[in-house]
Amino acid sequence: MVQFNYTPTSGKIGSRATLDPVVSVSGVYAGRGQTNTLTFAGTATDGAYTAVFSDLDVPNITVSIVRATTPATNTDLATAWAALANADTDLRSMFLITSAAGVVTITARENGNPFTLTVTAVTGPATLVSAVTVTSAPVDLPMGVAVIHTNAGRKQISQPTAASVAFDIVGVAWDGDSKTDQSQIPTLGQSAPFVAAFPAGSMVPVMKCGVVYVAPEVDVSEGDTVWVRMTATGTEVFGAFSNVTDGGDNLQIQAVWEEDGTAGNPTAVRLNLPGGA
Repeated sequence: MVQFNYTPTSGKIGSRATLDPVVSVSGVYAGRGQTNTLTFAGTATDGAYTAVFSDLDVPNITVSIVRATTPATNTDLATAWAALANADTDLRSMFLITSAAGVVTITARENGNPFTLTVTAVTGPATLVSAVTVTSAPVDLPMGVAVIHTNAGRKQISQPTAASVAFDIVGVAWDGDSKTDQSQIPTLGQSAPFVAAFPAGSMVPVMKCGVVYVAPEVDVSEGDTVWVRMTATGTEVFGAFSNVTDGGDNLQIQAVWEEDGTAGNPTAVRLNLPGGA
């Protein structure tokens, strides 16, 4: 049998490092959906609690519940409001709507669909406040970083966050191969770290198992363990690779450094990730 392995010596961020077979996740898109919160606070008072979804692809949708002793508490009100919103077929198809401790969280299921949620009625000392917590503004996804799924449909990916765990990592955003449609990718295979990026909404090849070039944050040696940045400050990059914990800001994943490398330069890493299919 012909052996396709060879020792990687140089490469470009996000490019394949060997001719070994790779396992990729297809049909995932760069980006993030807008997230709003609707907070029930103050003293729960009898009357209407109403908010209107607008700027949608469908006519405005009003969700309104009326308190008459019950639902009793702000948590009860939020639960009832979320249940009513989820009962609407259009809202359920466009948004993931959950409630906890008096707060309803509404997340667009697809990137690039900004929406407005306006409070139109609330009674007495009770308060009902809508706030955008994550905007739908397009955010480029750097190539060569570890990525996670961002929604329940597992159709979108983004860089990890401080709330992510190691199992959330689905793979590494990479430039794919000759069979991959790269028409939506503006710049591929840059040598400088994190220059190449995927625009929000574009399809991104994600390598789950295989060898790919990334830019380590620190010097690494062949055989070192692999850690991914989940907490980033300053110039640090979410999803960047390392071989250290950095005080707990990085989490270890199932991977190994394939070759020696210096900080910021393309270095091969071999992945064998369990999650994300």
